[in-house]
Amino acid sequence: MKKPINSKIENILNKLLLLIDEYPTLIHIWRFAIGAAYGLDEALELDHIERSTHTLDDFPKHVLDAKLVISQLLNRSITEKAWRSGFYFHSALMRIDAFSERILKTLLLAPNKNQSDVGRLLYQLNEIHHFYSETEFSVSKNKISKVRTSVKKLKHFSSGENPCGAITIPQAIESLEEILKIIICPTIRTFMDERFKNGCETP
Repeated sequence: MKKPINSKIENILNKLLLLIDEYPTLIHIWRFAIGAAYGLDEALELDHIERSTHTLDDFPKHVLDAKLVISQLLNRSITEKAWRSGFYFHSALMRIDAFSERILKTLLLAPNKNQSDVGRLLYQLNEIHHFYSETEFSVSKNKISKVRTSVKKLKHFSSGENPCGAITIPQAIESLEEILKIIICPTIRTFMDERFKNGCETP
């Protein structure tokens, strides 16, 4: 029997349900967010071990685990729990990063723009919509950028993330929550209603 769903992930999924109904033309963006939530949920279900707990002493185990996973793949049955949880977690990170970039570029009406720095995209979006100035609205650029930083390390460094300071599941969930904060911000919702409400425009 599966564990009860994490309350924050449940809240994220319920918000996405509403966004799908209101802005169906953005479905391929929402699907990335759903995939991210699914990956995080599965990682939690499999008792994901945070990278921050890893040490150099784990290296031999990682080698053995890799060989075991290959053997299980060849036999069409993967039971290696730690590998599966890591797979789902890293998949979630990639999807959060893609979701963040795609929705921000869509809100900037520049889906093909070369700029990919999430912090810069947030700045540009605020320059247009001034959502930071709303008294009851606050968003953490650091929480959002944390995933982008992690994904860059996973993509470009041979050893991936250094265990010291590695991103955790709660931080990844926070990043997804922060992006959704922007989308439900009143000034952003007004803009989205004008451009994307009920399928009135395709980005």
